[in-house]
Amino acid sequence: MISIYTDGSCDKAGKGSWAFVGVHSAASEIVFQNFGVVNNATNNRMELTAAIKAIQYMSASKMQFPIKIFSDSAYVIGGF
Repeated sequence: MISIYTDGSCDKAGKGSWAFVGVHSAASEIVFQNFGVVNNATNNRMELTAAIKAIQYMSASKMQFPIKIFSDSAYVIGGF
């Protein structure tokens, strides 16, 4: 199993960022990570972007592991 930890944020000027880290649960080691910066963002958009980018990364790299996503965003958790 891969545990994916996501987060997103946005400042009052609209500059946002997102990040994710994938951890192999059995080995407790970081398998992948990524982040990005966006202009004209919102906090909810950045929280969602982090989760979406993590899933896209798993898909593009053809990793065949079950995943569990962790987020501090009620918006993301409710959306899933």
